[in-house]
Amino acid sequence: PLMASVCGMLDYMEKNGEARLRALSSELAQFGHEMRKLRHLSLPFAEGKTCEDIFAIDHSKLYIDCIKCGYGGFELKRRLRREFGIELESASVAGALAYATIGDGKESFDRLADALVRCDAAPDAAVRREVSPRAVAFGERAEEGSYSRLMRECVPLAEAEGRTAAESVWVYPPGVPVLLAGERVTGECVRALSDALAAGGEVASPRGRLDGGLLVFSRG
Repeated sequence: PLMASVCGMLDYMEKNGEARLRALSSELAQFGHEMRKLRHLSLPFAEGKTCEDIFAIDHSKLYIDCIKCGYGGFELKRRLRREFGIELESASVAGALAYATIGDGKESFDRLADALVRCDAAPDAAVRREVSPRAVAFGERAEEGSYSRLMRECVPLAEAEGRTAAESVWVYPPGVPVLLAGERVTGECVRALSDALAAGGEVASPRGRLDGGLLVFSRG
């Protein structure tokens, strides 16, 4: 079924792709125009901003910035699902990401626009937060022989800086590992994971939610 769907999409794109992508571009432009009315939430592409990353080349990636909003990307993602039946691709402390595809049409963009306008008008949206958006943080390679591969212990996340992780840790969504087992826990990792937990993000390891602390190798 998966390969058949791929073949079907290739056939569709060969026959209708150019026209559909032109229509999608027009729909995205109209959606961006509507989003300029937001006061607290913001969409960088809607404001004509560019940068050296994905926004400069792919406007179908709709990043919703929550820096000036009273809630973060995790809460926005949950609110859109719970109140409007809209599922975003991923979220972070500072914002959330939606993907627009050729399967979306004017009705889809109208629904998202209406939902964002209503979220933007909610009383808690106007409450300013002290948010410091952080770049993606990852662990560092640990020095060989700096830990025992046999002994492990669980320590509070705040005390894990400088230790060697004995488990992989990720924030979901999107589920990209922040730490891999065997990597040294950096201060940036601790702060990024702490921020995600405080903002309601799903921080987890193979053991489950990272509520009780981080599993690290004992010092040799």
